[in-house]
Amino acid sequence: MNGVIEAVHIYDDNRPLSATQLLPLYLEHQAPRPNLIYLPNTNPPTLVFSLTHANQLYLATSSAEIEPLLVLEFLHRVIDALEDFVGAPLLAIKIEQNYDIVAQLLTEMCDAGMISTTEPNALREVVVVEGWMGKLLGSINLPGSSSSNPNLPATAMSSLSSAQAPALPWRRSNVRHTSNEMYADIIETLSVTLAPSGRPLAAFANGSIAFTSKVSGVPDITLSLNSPSGKHNIGGIMELPVFHPCVRLNRWRERPGELSFIPPDGRFILAGYEVDLLPFTSGKTGNISANNLKLPVSLEVKTGMGPTGAEFEVRLQANMIPGTTGGGTGRLGGSHPGTQASPSIEDLAVTVPLPAEVRNLSDIRPSKGDASFNPGDKVLEWHIPSKAISEPTSYFGLRCTVVGTLAAENDDAIDDDASTMAFHKDFSYNEPYQSEPAVSGGNTEKPAVNDDKDAKKVAQNKILMPSSASVSFSVKGWLASGLKVESIMLDTRKSQGVQRVGMLTPWLEAFPRTANETIEEINHHVGYDLASIIQNGSSRQLTLTNHAQPAIMATSILILRVLEREFNFTVADNFDYTLGHSLGEFAALVAGGYIAFEDSIYLVKQRAEAMSEATRRVIKDHGGEYGMVAIVTEPEYLEPLIKVIYGFVGHSSAGNKGESSESVPPIEQVLIANINSKNQIVLSGCIERIKTLVAHVRQFLGHDPRAVRLHSDSPFHSPIMKPAVAVVRNLLNQTSRVPGRESDDMVTFPGRIPCVSNVTGRPFRDKDNLKDLVSRSCLETVRWWDSIKYLDQEERVRRWVGIGPGKVGRNLVGKEVGMRGKDMVKGGGVWAITDPAEIEDVLRGLEDTNNVMDEEDEVLFSD
Repeated sequence: MNGVIEAVHIYDDNRPLSATQLLPLYLEHQAPRPNLIYLPNTNPPTLVFSLTHANQLYLATSSAEIEPLLVLEFLHRVIDALEDFVGAPLLAIKIEQNYDIVAQLLTEMCDAGMISTTEPNALREVVVVEGWMGKLLGSINLPGSSSSNPNLPATAMSSLSSAQAPALPWRRSNVRHTSNEMYADIIETLSVTLAPSGRPLAAFANGSIAFTSKVSGVPDITLSLNSPSGKHNIGGIMELPVFHPCVRLNRWRERPGELSFIPPDGRFILAGYEVDLLPFTSGKTGNISANNLKLPVSLEVKTGMGPTGAEFEVRLQANMIPGTTGGGTGRLGGSHPGTQASPSIEDLAVTVPLPAEVRNLSDIRPSKGDASFNPGDKVLEWHIPSKAISEPTSYFGLRCTVVGTLAAENDDAIDDDASTMAFHKDFSYNEPYQSEPAVSGGNTEKPAVNDDKDAKKVAQNKILMPSSASVSFSVKGWLASGLKVESIMLDTRKSQGVQRVGMLTPWLEAFPRTANETIEEINHHVGYDLASIIQNGSSRQLTLTNHAQPAIMATSILILRVLEREFNFTVADNFDYTLGHSLGEFAALVAGGYIAFEDSIYLVKQRAEAMSEATRRVIKDHGGEYGMVAIVTEPEYLEPLIKVIYGFVGHSSAGNKGESSESVPPIEQVLIANINSKNQIVLSGCIERIKTLVAHVRQFLGHDPRAVRLHSDSPFHSPIMKPAVAVVRNLLNQTSRVPGRESDDMVTFPGRIPCVSNVTGRPFRDKDNLKDLVSRSCLETVRWWDSIKYLDQEERVRRWVGIGPGKVGRNLVGKEVGMRGKDMVKGGGVWAITDPAEIEDVLRGLEDTNNVMDEEDEVLFSD
């Protein structure tokens, strides 16, 4: 007997309803159908949960008592997962074409009725998405093509699947980004009900906090919220809070207003909440202005206007909201529309539903914008452009004439003005709301029949008047609840920065000979097995200053060695300048031929130990928490912001930091560590003092920059680092440690190519100048932006290549010169080498742009 068994279905007496049985029972209920329907006549009785999305109906059944919101949330998760895997918009044909993926998703998300993995990042670890080549060859029985062992038990396969799942179900493993960034958006939807008198009856703000995280590694983040009445009242203001599973609930309970979490990768909803706006109002009677409920717009509808009561008018008042970050524009200059300093109203629209008896609107007269009536839906819509809202208070009006049924008009004889356009009338807004009949001299007697007709027409038109109106709008830079993000901080003790465990692995695999030789050399010169810490140590161990700095330096030098030995690509023959960002300056000095690699790695190790010791001593003697915080602002605010900070901390840009802060205790020190780009600086010093400074800027200067704490356990480039200056200066004055050069000075000058200093933003002038500036680099401000402007504008550098474990330098260069490539700016480009796979692309890009613009230069820089 020949045959194929395709499927076996085994049911007991309580089997669930099939789709062919379920759908007709569901459709028997009249629309609109609720999200939960009980079917008592089925066997067993069944609860049916439903959601409609993209014209598709999603049903879930349960024959037992279950929390309804749990099932509905699960259906939402199913839709999100399907969109993530097969793409949005979610169409039926996509589901049919990707049946294998859909089946895997549903199996992983719900196992035997138990809700399991629902996070898209975790599902990507266990759901196999076959590429087009796999689908092409899928039907071909090739040896070894099977992805699983047929002899492997199902339980073993299940355990393997679970073993592959990430430790955090909402975050995929090995996240890497070339540009690390994170930011939060608070979005609120207002629902306000007003009485005809204008008194608010109910007012709620439903908000959500959307967070975007594109950060490599596993960042541990703390987001702090604040309210107009203070942080201590957050718990009472935010009602019904809901959180993403990544949020640590105990931290929120202990400190309301603080959200501590390890985020998913990408954009997600971090939290949701509701705020009752009326408890904060001062009165319960009168119009809105009599209360403290401040809305950007107010609406009023006047009906029964005109001689026959056939007209109505919608009056709209739009109020420009004053900046919420301080009085006026402050010392930082003007404000951009759509920011907290200058909120802007957009998408202003009024919707007026009309009774079913209204046949048409014969006359629609908006003072601004466009208005239209849809006879089918019986809805009048009025849209006002944002540019019309130019004054602190703007007034708008819309006047209309209703037209009733034809039968009513025939019964009332004729009144052309009620059904046709009357162009002879003056429709100016000088007329009163309720027109009064003019009193004329002479005989005032009127036929009684005319009075009866007018009274009848007024009565008929009364039922045609609108009974309500709604206004919708969006405001950028303003929230009705007054909530705001006070800060976003990375926990440097738990997070992982540019230095990351295993960052040498790609190089060891791609270039084992060169990499192993260089690593052995590194270990020899630092005096311990640094490579093992980089490869196998803990993130916390690698983040320590005395390990992190030599590790970053070693990785940069390893990339240089690979370029030279594996690709015969020398720096001196291919670049005109070299520079490095902060610690990267030492790699730049090696690349430029000023310091030997053996000397530089020892120098960086001693420098890191001195800086770490300086921090430990300050904490021991003075207490407090120290670190670095990046401040991101708009480009036009940067220079005024720097001046304000210098004024706040009592330190000018002129002179030496160490000298200017002699009398200031470390616990009070905050100074500018880096000026990185046209819109970013970094503050270094006492964290509490930095928070005070940021609050000062936000409260008094009409500006609200973003503050992001950096991965650093020490306040680099601040006067606290002064003890390390003497250590570095002493080492630079010693002789070289390179075999055969023991009698030579450690510093060679001039080098093979010019090197730009972090301290001055200009090339080193001579040997003494180099020793002085490099010694002070751990203390002074890194003027990276000045360095890039100098090379771009004065030396006309057009090609830039960054090397190192991260792409911070590449991104900062791109902010000033633009991520230009040969297609945009002839002969220009900004590249970075952080992985072996990027080398060939960079070398090809340099070759393609070589000799295109002979008069232009190129630069090598290091993170």
